[in-house]
Amino acid sequence: MKAAMTRLLRNQRGFSLIEMMVAVSLMLVIVIGLFAMFSQAQRALKMATTQVDVMEPGRATMLAEFWDHHITSQKGLMAGEQVPADHLA
Repeated sequence: MKAAMTRLLRNQRGFSLIEMMVAVSLMLVIVIGLFAMFSQAQRALKMATTQVDVMEPGRATMLAEFWDHHITSQKGLMAGEQVPADHLA
């Protein structure tokens, strides 16, 4: 009887409950790690987008001031004066 049971256990072609639980646990750890990485990347992207949105008006203002100063200094005008239309060409 004992020899028949050992032969039956050796010829078994499936996974035991413990093996399945270990495999599911490992997959769970991998999925949780991937989710954490995705979440962190999403937060970093949102912060970068917010920073660009905050800095863009300042850049536009600095560029406008630069060009205003550049055009007025080239045309011999005082800052704030209107540039005549024939000088813009």
